[in-house]
Parts: sequence; C-alpha cells; structure tokens
Amino acid sequence: MYLYVLANYKKNNLIKLPEKRVEYLNKESLRIVSEMKELPLPKNKPSIIKGSAKEKKVDDWTHKVVDAPVRTSNVLITGERVDWKECYEGKCYGFDKVLYPEFLKLVKTVEREKTINSIVSHKFLLSKSFDWFVKAYKDKEYSINYTDFIVNEIENSVQEYLIQFPVLYLEIEGNINIGKTKIGYYTKENLEQLEKQYLFRYPDRKDDNTYKVIKKHLQGEVFIAYVVKAEKRKAKQIAFEECSLAIDALKLCSITTEIPNYKISFDIDSRTKENLSNKVIYSEISKPDALIFDFFRKPNEYKIDKKEWQLMQRRQLKDFHEFLLKKDEISSELSRLIVNSIKKYASAISNFNLHQRVVDLFTIMESLLLKDDNSPIIDSLCKYGSKLVFKKIEDRKYAITLLKKMYSIRSAMVHHAKRKEIDLIELKRLQLIVIILLTQLIKKLDTHSTKNSILLEIDEQILKAY
Repeated sequence: MYLYVLANYKKNNLIKLPEKRVEYLNKESLRIVSEMKELPLPKNKPSIIKGSAKEKKVDDWTHKVVDAPVRTSNVLITGERVDWKECYEGKCYGFDKVLYPEFLKLVKTVEREKTINSIVSHKFLLSKSFDWFVKAYKDKEYSINYTDFIVNEIENSVQEYLIQFPVLYLEIEGNINIGKTKIGYYTKENLEQLEKQYLFRYPDRKDDNTYKVIKKHLQGEVFIAYVVKAEKRKAKQIAFEECSLAIDALKLCSITTEIPNYKISFDIDSRTKENLSNKVIYSEISKPDALIFDFFRKPNEYKIDKKEWQLMQRRQLKDFHEFLLKKDEISSELSRLIVNSIKKYASAISNFNLHQRVVDLFTIMESLLLKDDNSPIIDSLCKYGSKLVFKKIEDRKYAITLLKKMYSIRSAMVHHAKRKEIDLIELKRLQLIVIILLTQLIKKLDTHSTKNSILLEIDEQILKAY
C-alpha cells in the first residue's frame, strides 16, 4: 500500500500583517539592532564525565567539525535560553541576557499572527529572525526590512508534505481512514514502485541505492499518514497532533471498551510506553560472574481484521471519524472539550491500572457535565449524564445507580488510597456510558457551541415536565 492521502488543506494566501504591526515590528527591530554590540567569546569549560556515563563508549566526531560560524547560548536547568550569539573568527554577535528577552518578545509578536503560527514553528521564527539581526548588525545596512525578510522566508519554506509515523503493536488487513489520516502498510510491490521512481529521478545513484535498506525496514510495517502544507518542522508538529488524535479515536472503539481487562499496546512509536522487549539480569551470589539474561516481551499485538473492523464500527467509530473530519471548521468550546475527552479516554483504557482508569473516566465526565466548580459532582453527573445517554426511564435509573457505585470506587482511590473491588461488567458499562455521552455531544455540535447551553436545555426540559 503506497501511503498517499488526499490533501485536506486550504491554499494559503500571501501573508499580510496589519500595517500598525508591521510599523511596530520594523521600528522595534531597528532599535534592537542599534543596541547590539560585540560580545565576549564563550569560555570553553572542559566537561568532566563521571560515573556510568564515563564507562559508555562515545564516538569522536571532532574530525567532522566544519569551519563555519557557531551559535551558542547559556541555558537554564529547565532548558530555556537566556542569551544567544554567533561566533566566528574570534568575534561574537547577538543578544546578551538583557537584550535577548526583547528579541524574544519581538518574535512572539510575529508569532501571534494566526496566518503565521498556523504554518511555521516557533523555532523557525527564532532562527530566521536571528539570521536577520546578525546580518543587519554585521553589514550595518538593511537591504530588506525585518517583516519583509520574515514573510519571504516563511513563504519560501512552506511546502506540501506527506508525514508518516510508525504505529507499533498493530496489524491490519487493509487501509483505514480516520478523520483526515490514513493507516496503511507498505507492500513489496509498493516499495519496488517507489524504488523505480527514485532511480528514474536519480539515475546516478544506482550503485548507492538507499532503497535496499529502506525496503528491509519498511515492508509490512504499519504507518499512519497525514498530508499538510507548512514549514517542515511545523508540518511534523501538525501531523503528529492529527495522527495522535486519530489513533486515540481508534482506541476508543477498540475491544478494551467492551472487555476492560484486555490490554491494548498499539500507538505511534514515539508515544508508546512499552518496549519491544525487556531484560532482567541475574546471577547466583556465589557465582557473580555467571550473568544470565532473561528477555521478555510485554506489548500486546492488536489485529484489525474484517470482523474486528465491523465491531469497531458498531462501537461508533464512524461518529468519531466524521467528527475528526469537521472539528477544525467547528472550533467551539464544546468541540475542544470532546477532543480533550477523546485523548483522556484513550489514555485511560491504555492504562492497565483499572482503579486509575475509573478515576480518569470520571474526570472526563466532570469536564463534560459540570456547569462550574461549585456544582455538586455526582449529582450533576447523574442528572445530566443519564438524560444525555439514555431515553428510557429504567435505563436512566440504572445509570444513576451505576454512576454512584463507581464514583464510590473513585473516591476511595483518590481520598483514601483504597482499592475497592471492581466488577468488570460494571466497568464495561461505565466505559460505554462515556462513549455514548461523547457521541451524543458530537451530534449536538450543529446546535450547541458550549456544554452549558446543553445543560441549560436539560434544566428547562425538567422544569417543563412538572
């Protein structure tokens, strides 16, 4: 399967900053340049490696150093930069601890423009802005003002990318579309076709054909893909968010929703919390040199065949798929709450600690069903949850009883660190209540933009019933 996804983006218009903002940015950039000065060379402190780090083999890359300007910064223990300078041939230019915050404030002003922050990353803006300031200071002239330079750099950097992420511990029989993403896998035929295209484009690389290695690593591997138009680093960030949310939606409709103690491990490789394999080393005290390695594997492979796909559809996957397709156009408080709930639910059922899962499930319901911080929690969950999820009075009565019982498990865990016994059937029903609640809220997106308007509507219906 050649992972190709139809583009789902709107063509970007030329970036146009408000005139007053352009005037401010150009004036402020000139002021900052006027306050720049030559900075002292950094002091080279020899790093002393101790302990376990010293015992590890480290490759020597000093022979790879290129004679070119070097950018350096002092950073806090949290990783935040406090200054920034470029050094070359015994001279350094840039921003000291006093001027760097002003430079950063200027960049953040640019970043606040929605047409900009939606297509380029913060690091890109920082780097390109630094380029302009250093050149302006060294040349003592301004062949192009700051805003024109940044806009040109942005427009030249924006490309259309197909971003793919490996999905571990998942086997599929066919391609899966979730929202604007596609989950698929590479076949031998796909890779051979790509190899032919590659060699046609680069005929001089036949003797150094990288596809010999690529085919070995990609064939049969499952990937999730997304097409996005943006600067490269921003494109990766956007794609990761979209693909992560799609995987979360897939988890919502997995078998674990109906069988709570079924362990799911599949996820994007950088998000997974489980290793492909784990090891324990042990030896007898009397024979310390006889090391024995015990390797074991924890992750559980999840297979989506035709039967499982039908079951996932029955678990409302279509509703979540359609929600992901339109969520960007809706952009309301209610839609954002649903997105957060999808993420939270996926995290909850990936957690094999069932008591913590119960806590997380109620956190989701609280976010969706509480009017404010002063609302009585369990009363609100029972009142609004039962009416949104069920139509029959008998079902609503059962839901209220179940919610109160499961909430006592949550309270015992949170307030007293006690683990009450969990009935798996009741946990299954609690999970299904959360899923149905989400799908009901999705259906109300056309008429409601906030959760409070839905809750007020229920209050009015209750008043009319008497």
